[in-house]
Amino acid sequence: MRDIKRSSVLDAIYVLNDLFDSLVAGTMVFDFYQSKFTRGELPQTGIVAVQKMCVSHLILALSRLCEFWEQFHDLVPIELRPEIKALVSLT
Repeated sequence: MRDIKRSSVLDAIYVLNDLFDSLVAGTMVFDFYQSKFTRGELPQTGIVAVQKMCVSHLILALSRLCEFWEQFHDLVPIELRPEIKALVSLT
């Protein structure tokens, strides 16, 4: 039983690390191109395309959060469950 629990925890950590990386990448790319747009180095059509790409990336990350919740909700500390459950219910 302990090995199964350890395996589940390791799987959950992997999923959360991947989720975190996706959220960071989506926001960093947006910030980078938004600053270029603000300085006039990127046309309106360019920033719109970047915004769409970043929003899509963030939606995929939230989808992964839903999958994480389905599979690993029992590993989430009790005091954090209401917040995650509320976020998942919005998606």
